Amino acid sequence: MLTRLFRKDELEREGIFGLVAMPYAPIKEPFEIGDYEILQFDAEYKKRFTDAVALQKAEESITSFRRLVYDIEEGLIHTPVKDIWIVSPNDFTPGEDSLTNREIEEMQMISYILAFSSINESLASSSDAFRIFFLELNIFSEKLCVWGTDFNDFRAALFLKPYHLDATVIKYEKTPLCDALGSALEQSEEKVPSRIFRALEIFFHAAAHNEMMRPETRIVLLALCFESLLGFKNKNDFARKVEELVDIESPIMETRKISLKKGKKTVREEYTAPKTVWWAYDLYDLRAKIVRADKTLRLGTIRTKNKYTNVWANLEFGRILLRKLIKAIMIGERYLEQDFAHKVSDAILDPDNLDERLLNIIEKSDTKG
Repeated sequence: MLTRLFRKDELEREGIFGLVAMPYAPIKEPFEIGDYEILQFDAEYKKRFTDAVALQKAEESITSFRRLVYDIEEGLIHTPVKDIWIVSPNDFTPGEDSLTNREIEEMQMISYILAFSSINESLASSSDAFRIFFLELNIFSEKLCVWGTDFNDFRAALFLKPYHLDATVIKYEKTPLCDALGSALEQSEEKVPSRIFRALEIFFHAAAHNEMMRPETRIVLLALCFESLLGFKNKNDFARKVEELVDIESPIMETRKISLKKGKKTVREEYTAPKTVWWAYDLYDLRAKIVRADKTLRLGTIRTKNKYTNVWANLEFGRILLRKLIKAIMIGERYLEQDFAHKVSDAILDPDNLDERLLNIIEKSDTKG
């Protein structure tokens, strides 16, 4: 984490204060999540400044997100960002209070929660809109620091608006899934919640529209989401944990021969399991082939003899299964309070029959070619 944190006396001496902006998020209205709130800079946040100079510096830095970009050759003016959303701890006075390292990390987690919730509820197909920027401003100079990178003049920092923001079609509202995950922030230092948030962080990057990221890399990241969440050792262990944690209604069973270790020997045995379990088995198998640059994978594609290797089908089904696993794990933790467990159970709705959903997603992806 490239952040420089200051005590209150250092803040007063150095004139440095922090600001966390989420400038591209298509949010409908302000809301709270855990011990934090999402609010508009112009409508609400700027009113909380008690120092006029600090407010002026904040407004100047915010203009970096609002600039009109004129393309001389094309004669186009790109649409500027109007509503700048801020992520802030509750009861926080900007320009006076300092942000702790933990608060900054938790605000990053909030961006992962919003992206995961939005994608899960079909409000967006990518995480691009929920990027946050940690800005350090200085009331005594024109300097600006963005995630640890210094600019001598805030005007030298050019923030490029992601061009793939399909979430702008539907404005995002806080959902029960978002609320349940936000409540878990209070326990983020515990082992299991920290695994959940690490999985959401990896998912955030897997679901970003980065043209330089090949489909194979997305598959590896998706597999890492499950590995971080479940802590499995191999594909057999992954499949076993999915089978243990996920209650599949009306499963569609499939029988295969797999290799199992029995003592010092490896034997081939038939094993019958739901389609969802085999999906987990195949995903990790595919991940291993990608990491090893297996020659059976053709360059630039993950198409193999197994039709379950379509990258976008895997991402679509993967986030559905990830949501279901997160629910099962959060409810199963003994240290969670009883009322919180019930809240999670009610908030994170179970998807339709997983096996049937998987087959529909695969069939749809095959039809698209």
